[in-house]
Amino acid sequence: MGFIKKYGPCGCKDCQSPIIQAPGPVKFIPGSRFSNNTLAFFLTSKFVDAQPFYRMEQILSRFGIDTPRATLCALAIRAGRSLGDLIEAMKEDIKRSPVVLMDETVVQVLHERNSSPQSKHFMWVTEGFSEGKPLIFFHYHTSRSKEIPLKFLKDYQGYLQTDGYSGYDEIGRVPGITYVGCLAHVRRKFIDAEKLGSKEASIFISMIGELYEKEAELRQQYEEGLLTTESFLSLRRKEQTPKLTAMHAWLIAHAGISPPTLTFGKAVSYALSQWDKLTHYLDHELLTPDTNTIENAIRPFVIGRKNWLFSDTPLGAHASAGIF
Repeated sequence: MGFIKKYGPCGCKDCQSPIIQAPGPVKFIPGSRFSNNTLAFFLTSKFVDAQPFYRMEQILSRFGIDTPRATLCALAIRAGRSLGDLIEAMKEDIKRSPVVLMDETVVQVLHERNSSPQSKHFMWVTEGFSEGKPLIFFHYHTSRSKEIPLKFLKDYQGYLQTDGYSGYDEIGRVPGITYVGCLAHVRRKFIDAEKLGSKEASIFISMIGELYEKEAELRQQYEEGLLTTESFLSLRRKEQTPKLTAMHAWLIAHAGISPPTLTFGKAVSYALSQWDKLTHYLDHELLTPDTNTIENAIRPFVIGRKNWLFSDTPLGAHASAGIF
């Protein structure tokens, strides 16, 4: 933080001019002894660079700066609370988005009420769009229940894209919501079968690869302004529908080859169960064949979790969600 300019009397005899001092910058955390820049450094170190507060305490101590981790945790919680209005505005923007993606990942919270320290709790992540730009919304909950997306997307109208977790099935059936599947999760199951030596799985993986290759080509043209939204959607549907039809026919033809208890059989069965949802990505320019963008949005949290391992309290978990 730079110096605050201060102007005093001019030095003339009997000068009555008052001392004038510029007001200091408004602090994000009122009354804190830390500047906004210092607070930003602490939060960026943890939530962007995945540096746990206990390590940050040690790093600062080597420079002669005594800042206990309890102080750093308290700062993060206060910062998370101060973001409340912004978070609510983001939530409303996401609910107005024509396309929403959802996913969730595990987080351990040691002192959650009516819960053991070993219990699994969840960080739910939602991606929406405002003027074509992504908005990422994290929120913490103790449960992985279907009630979470039902409550969060109450009255939502548009496209919802998720992986195959059954907790999204009910919200996917709500009138006004078009439920979109994820081809990447289908592909992963065939990769598992390929690792066990299935040549048939390799064939289907190649079919998926061809579809992705064309998707990348068309999207690049769209993003470079060579295609309008209407022409992109029309051309994508024209190019990809025959590929999807061939893939579906291949799955049906191979449905009885391997028992559904074996890896290849599981992959085919899963793909067929998701098929109707998988094809809906063709309907909107913001949709892609998979949920990889929201998985990428979760990645910084997952990397951080490997270092700091857990949140101490629900307050910390909620604050982390807001800051992420």
